[in-house]
Parts: sequence; C-alpha cells; structure tokens
Amino acid sequence: MATSISRRAWLQRSAMAAAVLPISRWYPSSDDFLHVQRTDPGKIRLNSNENPYGPSDVARKAIIDSLMEANRYPWEYINILKEEIAVLEGYPSDHILITAGSTELLGLAGLTFGINGGEILACHPTFDVLPAYAAKIGCTWARTPLTENHQYDLGALSNAASLNTKLIFICNPNNPTGLELPYDDLKYFCEFHAMKYPVYIDEAYIELSPNGRKNSMAGLVEKLPYLIVGRTFSKVHGLAGMRVGYLFLLQQRPWLV
Repeated sequence: MATSISRRAWLQRSAMAAAVLPISRWYPSSDDFLHVQRTDPGKIRLNSNENPYGPSDVARKAIIDSLMEANRYPWEYINILKEEIAVLEGYPSDHILITAGSTELLGLAGLTFGINGGEILACHPTFDVLPAYAAKIGCTWARTPLTENHQYDLGALSNAASLNTKLIFICNPNNPTGLELPYDDLKYFCEFHAMKYPVYIDEAYIELSPNGRKNSMAGLVEKLPYLIVGRTFSKVHGLAGMRVGYLFLLQQRPWLV
C-alpha cells in the first residue's frame, strides 16, 4: 500500500539515514583511475554515462560569471531555476523540487519509502540507487527480470504489486539497456498504478531517447496523486559536475500531508 508520511518527516528521516549510509559503491574510489581519466582525453568512463562534450558555451560562460558569488548559498538561484523549469515544462514552480543531482532524489525516495520495510518493485538490471538505498534500511528490493528483449517488463511489475509494495521504480529509458518504453504502455501503467502506489519514473536519459520529452510522464503529475518524475542536468546538458537534479511532484500529495 502507499506510504503515509509527512513532508517534514521525509526530510528528517532521509537526512538522518543518508548521513550514515555509504555511497561509495556508485562512485570510483581509485585516485589512479580518476587521474587517468582526467589526463587522457582519449578515454571515457563508460560506467558513468557522462556527456563527453561537456556543457554548452552559454553554460560555461554562466558558470564562470557566477564564480564571484560562489561563496554564497544558492537559495535565491534555486528559486529562479524552479521558475525557469516551470516555464519550460508548463508546470507551477511549487511542483518542482531541486536537489544536488538526481542521485540525491533517488536516495531520498529510497530512504523515504523504504524506512518502514515492505518492498520496492523494480526490474533488474536497472539503475539501482533507489532500491539499493531502501534495501540498506531493511526494505526488500522485489526484482522482476527484464523481457527477452531486455525491456522493462511492466506486466511483471503489475503482477508483483501487493499490499507490501511501498514504491514502484521505473527507469525510462532504462540504464543500462538504453531502451525506452512505448509512451502509451507506460502511460497506461502509471494511470492504473499511480492512483494507489508511489510510482517513480527516472527520466535521466529522456532527452537522449528516440522520442525525447514527448515520451515523458511529467504531463501526468497533476492527474496522478502518487506519480513522481525525476530528471537531471547531468546527461544531455553535460553538467554532471554541477550536481543539479529535479523532480515533478504534486504539491499536495497523499503521502506528503
């Protein structure tokens, strides 16, 4: 069943749990490895899925111009960024949450919905930050296999949903297979399940998919009370080092009251 939790409790519990959970498994720890990658332009880190071209010239200039204010906390600029995203996506800014990269979003969601046990549903293999974080605090990652064509199996996820389900996680396009789900199939899945279960759609690679943002589920957020859609500036915008992620969520959600 869906989790009932207050906004304040979500932040408090997530912050406390995040402080004690190691995140090293998702980041290389070898100084030699990092040194090689920084000094040899002929090599790329395939496991990181980084944009090899880097940020645009406009973004580079904005970064340089902002350095004189790097000593200031970015609260005002976060609100400005929310407004810009809201205009781009056609959503009120209070439907948008900004964090330090989408990894933080995934970690917070995993901790929030996994803290009371139960199950997180997700196919395997996929980008496992959310279910792995949940598993570290006692929640079970109920894995369902991909299809024979290495696609996310929505039917298997539907069949696995139960009273123990705390959240359903879908990465679209999926990492590491790179396949996107057909829009109508995923829309139907969300409309059916996100009225009862929190459904997190990770769209980190949505701009790089064949159909791009036309395949996004963000347009359903206002209609479906349990739908969460996460995005990042790390991939198509080449800003992985800047750590900017954001998600769309309804301001008044059943699990945030």
